[in-house]
Amino acid sequence: MKKKITFLINLVSPLLPILAILIFNKIGQALPVIVLSGIILIVILYSIVALIRVKEKSPEIKVVGTIMGIVGVFITAIVLFVSVSALTKI
Repeated sequence: MKKKITFLINLVSPLLPILAILIFNKIGQALPVIVLSGIILIVILYSIVALIRVKEKSPEIKVVGTIMGIVGVFITAIVLFVSVSALTKI
């Protein structure tokens, strides 16, 4: 059960910043995107910690989770860059 939850967290976490960009770019607010990015980063860090605990049992979850985690970090960095540039334009 724990493995499935960790796997789902790793699968969904990279997609959340994309949703945040789409939602908040329509509204035109940058601050909620920064806050959401912080939350997403915490989720990614949590999933990496959960992954370290699981890694001895199943290597394939480790590989997929690591890839998803890296993608999530990159997307979060892009979201932060976009939101900071949006803040400087205001």
